[in-house]
Amino acid sequence: MAGCGGSDGTGGDGGGDGDGGGDGDGGGTQGSVDTDATQEDFTITFIPHSSGASDPFWAIEEKGWSAAVDQLSVEGQFQGPTEFDPQQQVQNINSAISSGVDGIATSISDPDLFDDPLQRAQEEGIPVIAVNIPEFGERTLPYQGYVGNDETVVGNEVASNALEDFQEATGEMPARAVIPNHQPGNTVLGLRSDGIKEVMSNNNISVDEIATSSDPSENISSLSSYRSSNSDVDIVCSLGPASGEPAIQWINENDLQGEVYVAGVDITEKIQQAIENGVYFGTVIQQPYLQGYLAAHYLAQKLVNGILAPTVTPTGPTWIDDTRLDLVRTQIQNTGGA
Repeated sequence: MAGCGGSDGTGGDGGGDGDGGGDGDGGGTQGSVDTDATQEDFTITFIPHSSGASDPFWAIEEKGWSAAVDQLSVEGQFQGPTEFDPQQQVQNINSAISSGVDGIATSISDPDLFDDPLQRAQEEGIPVIAVNIPEFGERTLPYQGYVGNDETVVGNEVASNALEDFQEATGEMPARAVIPNHQPGNTVLGLRSDGIKEVMSNNNISVDEIATSSDPSENISSLSSYRSSNSDVDIVCSLGPASGEPAIQWINENDLQGEVYVAGVDITEKIQQAIENGVYFGTVIQQPYLQGYLAAHYLAQKLVNGILAPTVTPTGPTWIDDTRLDLVRTQIQNTGGA
């Protein structure tokens, strides 16, 4: 069985909209079933828009995918670009199709770019599962089902819970919020950010989004620069660990505990510790391990038994704060996050 490392960087951010799942017309016709084939005969590939090399979230996704591949005894690959790169992602999909792959899992980071490769996959009879990011709005792309979140709802949940916890901790509402976006141009992070802004604006709280990257030092520098001209900022809303973990470091290095708090999306060991220490109010989890794990199983079931994946398999959102950490401690220890 092939290893799970991809040719364009391995590793293991983002989520999806419940309306973006597969429909019977788009995905149900993909892939004929070879009744003589067994799971060992198939090769499946996960091609996301990022990897664990730049984002801890995707390292967890890969762990789930790899665990399922091992259980299923299929040949599995994980091919995520080192940095957020939809163009490279599409190239990887086309290369996988040309190599004769039997099934593809992918995050649809840019629907306009994905039309041609997914149509090609359908024509070749290759089933596709969307993971973490579906096509938003009206469905036009041919994939079978979606495993992930509704990201606008995720953003709403982050902001609503953050405001409640902030008020409980300080006795007042925050004056200003900032949203560091570590992957500008990523549709799903845009939706997540919009959900946060919606709740903040409805509560008359000033909120700004700033463009950063997956580089922790750039995140820290951006937050320092923002605070230098917006000294009233008192809450950071992160869109994932790639911006959440640097926000923790920024607060600790600048002795801002009790002045600036963080709330966000996804949980890692560092974020767990920050929640325990009172720096991080809480986080919305979306089960990245489960997303990768289920994607492999859905593809295998389609290839072996002809079973169609559910249109949408929601993996969240679930809010985790200091009162609910016990629910995910084992998962964080075993998989790296939730």
